[in-house]
Amino acid sequence: MQTRQPKDSIDIFVRAEDDFCQEQNCVDTTKSNSANSQLQNSQDTLPIISIFSGALGLDLGLEQAGFQVRVAVECNKFAAETIRKNCPHLPVIERKIVIKDEKEYTVTQDLIGEFKKSIAAIESDEARKTNDPDGWELMRSSLQSHLDKLKAEITEYERLTSHDRHSPIVLKLNDLDYLPQILIKARMAAKLSHQELANLAGLTEEQIKRYEGNDYEDASFLDVRFVIDALDIKIQNGEFLIPLDTLRRTPITKEELLTSQTRNREPIRRN
Repeated sequence: MQTRQPKDSIDIFVRAEDDFCQEQNCVDTTKSNSANSQLQNSQDTLPIISIFSGALGLDLGLEQAGFQVRVAVECNKFAAETIRKNCPHLPVIERKIVIKDEKEYTVTQDLIGEFKKSIAAIESDEARKTNDPDGWELMRSSLQSHLDKLKAEITEYERLTSHDRHSPIVLKLNDLDYLPQILIKARMAAKLSHQELANLAGLTEEQIKRYEGNDYEDASFLDVRFVIDALDIKIQNGEFLIPLDTLRRTPITKEELLTSQTRNREPIRRN
């Protein structure tokens, strides 16, 4: 199992100090054009935080364009392993971008502010917009996409925390990988503390905190059922599609798993 960053490492978002990643630039920029090289060596180099990083493919392009990735956030353990191998000096936060408490809510708001600054800086770069319009649009679109996702998380957190705890709430699940988020969101909407949920589920407060901290990665199926029962979660009109005609009969490789996840989680089919 991958060793996760301690929870306090979320503070990296806010600090972004210069002593992080002094040598993390793992891109060979010797072949970049002179304008990009001058930008990387100047004080105008823009620090960015990569979220939903994947294997850093897009971010490598951003670095070649003159940006400096300070922190990467990626929940997929294979992608995170790839980042650590290729960029050993780059801090990697291996977790989903899900706001679970007021501290992370505040941190996400700060992060949104940083993304807005980066977008404003790109929009004011008339020289880049004129000389490399495609690259300029790519960078801006990438940052805007990340910003939109963070804003969506803010909206969702506010919806959950402001919801009447005595009124039913519908939480949608389109991928079983996100079942842990349903459990966390249900607890938040019910206005239950970790201790209160632990008492209802017959677990300990430390277990609930640990499970939520790592998205229930080390929780047993039985403990997950205890939490579901404690929160009285019910499935309405639930359907599961099992495509037996295209069911894979051989083990999946790490490379195929990463490829499938970069294709919007489309199922891998046999030839």
